[in-house]
Amino acid sequence: MSPYRRRAKRDQNEPSLVKVIRQCGGQWLPLNVTDGPDGVIGIRGQSLLAEIKTETGKVKPQQAAFHRDWTGGPIYVLRTADDVLALLK
Repeated sequence: MSPYRRRAKRDQNEPSLVKVIRQCGGQWLPLNVTDGPDGVIGIRGQSLLAEIKTETGKVKPQQAAFHRDWTGGPIYVLRTADDVLALLK
């Protein structure tokens, strides 16, 4: 099975969080990797992997396993604009 999927299910708060990322001077690149992070934030020469969840959304077991096994650095779970601001400050 390929790790890539055609359409990722996006959380309803993604557009508002992407807006905050852009207001902070960052860029958002959505990813379509099965059980992987939702996207990459590019800011100040850094690439940050991010998983966007609603305030009540849960990280699925397969996603948690991907996050745990990923050796390229942390994957940040972002739920609110405050989470984005805290990460990008």
